[in-house]
Amino acid sequence: MLLLKYTYEGNSLTSKKEKLMIVTEIDNTGYTVLTPACMRCDKTSKVKLTAVEFNALNGGGYIQDALAERSTDFRELLISGTHAECWTAMFGDDEDED
Repeated sequence: MLLLKYTYEGNSLTSKKEKLMIVTEIDNTGYTVLTPACMRCDKTSKVKLTAVEFNALNGGGYIQDALAERSTDFRELLISGTHAECWTAMFGDDEDED
């Protein structure tokens, strides 16, 4: 297991946080990373990042730029550990709102 630190900008322009990215596996396709525990179900997940994505995150870039091709659900899972279905259970479905 490898612990790497990366930074990201929070919702506030002035807040900058550091976060540990726990790498559980490295292979020729990229990195498997353990997410934080979900705030609703308290379960962690493992997600796969390509080497390009991993290095972009480690370089301190914005997650929406580093993982532009990934869904917002995927990025939220990586940041907070919150699963898409747990987010919907807590906050409702944005698609229902007009």
